[in-house]
Amino acid sequence: MKTLKAEYPWFESLMEAIIVDSKETRRKAKDSNKKSDKLAHLGESDGYMLGRMYLHELKSAATEEGGFDRWVKKFPAMKVFSKNHNFFRSLLISIGKEIKHRGTWDKLVRSLAAAVMSLFDVGTDVYTILYYNSIGEGETATYMAVFVILSLSLQTLLCIVIHRRNRRRMLIEIVGTWTFTKPAFNKWRVLTNAQMQGHEVAPPVSEMMMFKAAEVFAESIPITVLQVYTVLTSTLASE
Repeated sequence: MKTLKAEYPWFESLMEAIIVDSKETRRKAKDSNKKSDKLAHLGESDGYMLGRMYLHELKSAATEEGGFDRWVKKFPAMKVFSKNHNFFRSLLISIGKEIKHRGTWDKLVRSLAAAVMSLFDVGTDVYTILYYNSIGEGETATYMAVFVILSLSLQTLLCIVIHRRNRRRMLIEIVGTWTFTKPAFNKWRVLTNAQMQGHEVAPPVSEMMMFKAAEVFAESIPITVLQVYTVLTSTLASE
């Protein structure tokens, strides 16, 4: 850091802006000469601006590598610096990975939203089943209930297959599935890049995708087709 700071006065402020990301660093970034595209012309305030822009690209990109590549594409001076110093790319990608996957309130809210949507989804299914029973469409209601139970059964089976080596964890995952809170845990693990504990047969992202696939193909698609068919047939019958 001391060596690079002596040659590049913006390097320390760049790292500060990325790691600290405070109101102070944001204020200092406003003093930057944003038109500077040569290393020799960059000053301390430019480092704050570059750090803020890296965080912006990191947040919008799907991966840390993608965020870095988009960042250096926008700032030629950083592309030159990265070519001159091989460690720079791996350093920022490593820092970016920690930032992108750390637990934050934003990720907690997004995870809780997944659970709320899951509860809302099953709530609408239950309401629709009761509604069809009340208007004499008992067969349609029965089919809908079967599809909902099939989806939950497949998800329960996935819990058993993935976590069977740890009985306690397996039971926790099953309870989460049947209380419709597991989508929140799945999303949190993916957002925070949770590491496998050793007993799982699939990483968190694969587990989440398998759960979504089970819900889509065993519940969402069949129930949608069933309801469309019921509405069309009832409309034709009334005409």
